[in-house]
Amino acid sequence: MHLRSLGLSKSQTAITFLAGPISGIFAQPLFGLWSDRCRLSWGRRRPFIAMGGLVLIASLLALAWTKSLVNLLFGPDESDESNQINAHRDATIVMANTLTFCLYFSTQPVQVGIRALIIDVCPTYQQRDANAWVVRISGVANVLAYLSAFLDLPQYLSVFGDTQFKNLSVLACLSLSATLLLCCVFVVEENQDRDIPMKSAGNRTSNKSIGKTLFEQCSCLYKDISNLPKQIAYIYMVQFFAWMGWYPYLLYATTYISEIYMAEKAATVRPSSEIVHDATWEHATRVGSLALLISSTVSLLTAIVLPRLTSSLSTWAPGYGKAGDWRNWNDITISWLSMRRLWAISSVLFAISMFSTLFVSSVVGIIIIFGIVGISWAVASWIPYTLLSLEISSSHSSTRTIGPFKRNADQAGIVLGLHNIAICIPQILISLGSSFLWKAHEATPLDASSTGWILRIGGAAVLMASWLTMKKVRDP
Repeated sequence: MHLRSLGLSKSQTAITFLAGPISGIFAQPLFGLWSDRCRLSWGRRRPFIAMGGLVLIASLLALAWTKSLVNLLFGPDESDESNQINAHRDATIVMANTLTFCLYFSTQPVQVGIRALIIDVCPTYQQRDANAWVVRISGVANVLAYLSAFLDLPQYLSVFGDTQFKNLSVLACLSLSATLLLCCVFVVEENQDRDIPMKSAGNRTSNKSIGKTLFEQCSCLYKDISNLPKQIAYIYMVQFFAWMGWYPYLLYATTYISEIYMAEKAATVRPSSEIVHDATWEHATRVGSLALLISSTVSLLTAIVLPRLTSSLSTWAPGYGKAGDWRNWNDITISWLSMRRLWAISSVLFAISMFSTLFVSSVVGIIIIFGIVGISWAVASWIPYTLLSLEISSSHSSTRTIGPFKRNADQAGIVLGLHNIAICIPQILISLGSSFLWKAHEATPLDASSTGWILRIGGAAVLMASWLTMKKVRDP
């Protein structure tokens, strides 16, 4: 909605959001590869986390104050001439697009660094719990974020700015600064001072490898892709179809509810002034945030309960049941509820929820449906990363080699980076498709049917992901 307020149309906003998956496809695998081969005394992952975090904070704050920056650089928009007005608007759009790209680009080293750090510092028998705690803590953050979005923050925190987005941006930057500082200061990376040899697809690396040309780095990535172990490749395949559904939901859920709310108001209230219309649209956005707040709360509760009900990891870590941790022998598990089955069931639940938007057209009904989706999101945020972590970290106790691809924990960054390609390609397809669809419906901007069909098509793709999960993915 902030981009819309800066002058971007709905279809232009969809194109702008391509910056996320594009940067994820090209940047995150390279950051993962570089962090795997980084031998700085501070560690392999933390330098990338810290630098990415600084750029991320600067980009977010600049995006929140885009209009002020444009006024500072080009002067305030006080002219009545249409040419100058258009030039000022175009400058605002260009700056917003540039900052959005910087925002997405700087997210990549932070994301892959933190995920790889978990694999690096946690033994195999702790990977399930560690990834579950990531989902729980993220769930708490999501609940607080959507609660903040639902409140009228300028009324309480006017010192942070006069708009909702400015207040949210400042709060997000404060939270990000605090958490990344804790991570970089207190997490100790093992073997960070020891030169660990790396082998991948027959490519021997040294301390000079990080300075290779971009073409050579991309060549290494291609070799890694072509020699992936089957289980990792199957997880990528499932994630490709799963994110055909998750991306439009995460990106357009608030928009969908807002459009339904506005359509209900338009059917019951007489046309009013533009000021009243803007106020109604702002309230509609808060209603959308309320729906995602409920969904995040359900997701958090699910992340607390479900990991304790799934079957154990005895196949991967025989010592897991003997560990001196009360949580290991006090869990109440359901023997048949493996992670693979839970992942498949949650995908079916998501698909049913998306298809049900055909029959439910009220705001309250959609809020309930999106609340149920919170169950599926908790599973989707936990199990794929846990399965990948187990595949990688199991090399601590095994030096198996499949083809020329040697599995070891020192390749966590590249495996996670390639995984990000699998979830970013469908995001590009969805962004392009939704942009064309909305371009055709720009004459009826409050029509929620186009957004609804995007969600339903995503639900069909997630059904395919569920079938592949049961067919190809094995239980740990």
